[in-house]
Amino acid sequence: MLGPLTHPRPVARVLLVDSRDRVLLFRSELAYGTFWLTPGGGLEPGETYEEAAIRELWEETGLGGIDLGPCIWTVRFSFPYLDLVYDQSERYFLVRVDAHEVNPANWQPTERVEIQEHRWWSVSEIASCSDAFRPANIATLLPAVLSGNLSAPIDAPAFLTA
Repeated sequence: MLGPLTHPRPVARVLLVDSRDRVLLFRSELAYGTFWLTPGGGLEPGETYEEAAIRELWEETGLGGIDLGPCIWTVRFSFPYLDLVYDQSERYFLVRVDAHEVNPANWQPTERVEIQEHRWWSVSEIASCSDAFRPANIATLLPAVLSGNLSAPIDAPAFLTA
């Protein structure tokens, strides 16, 4: 008997940072666990990562007309769901705003189920919280981004390993 089929899943995410250096995160219940993670989601057919990042940011926050910053992180992992194994390849893009209140009016039906709550987090709040975050080491990745130390995208771990 053959094992589950592997299905590529490209995902664009946005690290949305406000003028107080806080990041917007959603607590989401997903097929592979419950995590605080940035806005974002899967690419639609024919869409680039950049186009998906802009679309997902508008869908999940109501924020449009933004200047998409550089890709700062990449994350890759696999997870089983139903009869498939998804090979998820994520790119995280930086967007800075003065302030923004999340507007859920454009959420897709799956987002209305998966997203449990949202909030703006400081680095110290993330570092002192025992909840799970994605990428797993976001608290250690953020200071370089917030200080403007942006070089080539960093490969970040999706999950903590023992």
